[in-house]
Amino acid sequence: VIWNSIMEPTGNMFESLGRVNLETCLKNYVALLIDSFPAIHGISVLLLGHDENTLICKGISLPGSMKNIEESFLGFSFGKIHDKKVFSKVFRDKQAVIVNKDRSILLPEKLDHSEACANNWNALQILSIPLLNNDSCFGIINVFSQTGEVKPADLIKDSVTANQEWIYDLYQFDLLSEKSREIEFNFKENSEFKQRSLRISEITTTDEFLETVMTEFLDWLEFDLVTVFYCDLNTLIPRAYKVKTPDLQERAIQWITKIKRMPYTMKLKSGAIPAALIRKSHFYVEDIRSVMNLEMSEKDKMTGQALGMPYSGIYVPLYSDNTPLGVLVLFSLSKPVKLSPQQINAINSMATFVSNSIMNAKAFDQLSINQLEAENKLKEQEQMTLEKIEANTRMAVVGDADTSDMVAKVSHELRTPIHGILGMTNLLLQTPMTSKQNQFLKQIRQSGTSLERLVNDLLDKAKIEAGKLNLESIPFSW
Repeated sequence: VIWNSIMEPTGNMFESLGRVNLETCLKNYVALLIDSFPAIHGISVLLLGHDENTLICKGISLPGSMKNIEESFLGFSFGKIHDKKVFSKVFRDKQAVIVNKDRSILLPEKLDHSEACANNWNALQILSIPLLNNDSCFGIINVFSQTGEVKPADLIKDSVTANQEWIYDLYQFDLLSEKSREIEFNFKENSEFKQRSLRISEITTTDEFLETVMTEFLDWLEFDLVTVFYCDLNTLIPRAYKVKTPDLQERAIQWITKIKRMPYTMKLKSGAIPAALIRKSHFYVEDIRSVMNLEMSEKDKMTGQALGMPYSGIYVPLYSDNTPLGVLVLFSLSKPVKLSPQQINAINSMATFVSNSIMNAKAFDQLSINQLEAENKLKEQEQMTLEKIEANTRMAVVGDADTSDMVAKVSHELRTPIHGILGMTNLLLQTPMTSKQNQFLKQIRQSGTSLERLVNDLLDKAKIEAGKLNLESIPFSW
């Protein structure tokens, strides 16, 4: 009965496998479970992705006003299995796990996704059931109740066990189809991706790089506003933004101004932007206006009001290795934008490339700063050296002047006694004396004359340095 109810909208799977859609069948199946068991208020079906380590939402049904956000969860990646305590336990033990909102039954530690769902979906209890194929777990079905226990738990688990075979067959077919679509999409997008990457990689400085990246995203996709948030200690600060048309500038400035005044903190409850970075996964909302009445952070509400209720948005984390850099945020302010899984994968790939390029641009900026600091330091040293040389020169000039004055004075003082010695020697030579005495006096006169000549030279040098040398006119003959 369950199989017929599920397959009725899509036809017989074995007659026309190509028309069978996994998400449609799962949608019918979870609707049937909810109709069959009144205690069930919501269901999510998470299946392994291509890497066999990441859980992707492939089916979901939420109660009441939360139905507006169902589309946002389809295709959403819930991260690595080993990062989620409940999920890893289900995969490891291959047994169902029950989690109460107050965590009284199981796993007293933090419950990651299950606890978040319990809070966000107002669930009092969540039943996580493994999907098995030949003792190998390929997914999880989460069933929750908003009023009390998920019951009858055993019948619900039996229903999942009875239907997991066709879920697995469609899951395998969906993986192949998705891979085929991805190859076709990548083949078409590959050349454009290379061109975009080349244009971006040619830029070195951060400001020019961000401007080029935002332009590429606006030209590539149908969004109107792109913003790059940077991690700054414990907050996320808008580093740059760009709008597609000038008429949206005022709305963007109003939003950016408010965010700078009250930035996002690095907490899940702060809003969708930090949540994407903390969970290391993109978050895409096709119809933001339909979820504005749901419970959300004050900053997310402020974002919606400041931007005049955007239609669609996607938040993509920017990581380089395990280093969080920021978040790339795209909003559509004029119309809803529906992204295919292939487009979302392409955006994530581009975000990875952008993250690495941001690190390179930051390194180049730092190199430029270091180079500028080195140049400024060199200029300062050159200026100091020049000033020191000028000061030494001035001191030397003053010192030379002092030396010249001293030499002039000393030379003048020396000439007087030398003249006396030479005069007395000449007088003494005119008196009677022995030949030996005469020889000694002539030697004294010769030495005195040499000394006088030396003193005169020193005096002339001092006059030259002082600029006081007077040329003498002395007659001479050949």
